[in-house]
Amino acid sequence: MADDADRGIAEKLGIEPGMTVVILHEPNYFRYELGDLPDRVTVHRDSFEQPADLFLIFAARPAEAERGLQRVLTVLPPNGAVWIAWERDPPNGPGELDEDVLRDLFEDTGMVDDRSGVINDTWQGLRFVVAEENRDDWEKVRPESPLRE
Repeated sequence: MADDADRGIAEKLGIEPGMTVVILHEPNYFRYELGDLPDRVTVHRDSFEQPADLFLIFAARPAEAERGLQRVLTVLPPNGAVWIAWERDPPNGPGELDEDVLRDLFEDTGMVDDRSGVINDTWQGLRFVVAEENRDDWEKVRPESPLRE
């Protein structure tokens, strides 16, 4: 397997031919850094007209991640994935997001984290998927609103 630094962003995120990808709150430069995508990949930015195979949500604070998660859960298919990306070294010191905060946020969603890693020089990410035991009944067990009161 290639060293992580040698892999393109699409490969790191698990983007495969034919996938539909939705990117929320994408930084201006990221579309250029994403580079070439596999054949027949469709990318929507801040759009939820249809389900997607992979969602990438850029967030600086837990509330932004929560809002993105709420939007995604309404259209996430049982075999889909959600990446939450946060700045590795924010300019104003340590940020509010990290893997533990995100795991807590996803705790009651029926999803589990299965991959983490550096996306690029700026962004770190954690990927969540529907837990295997929930995939067959995802339409029934999918939370309507994961936001805490």
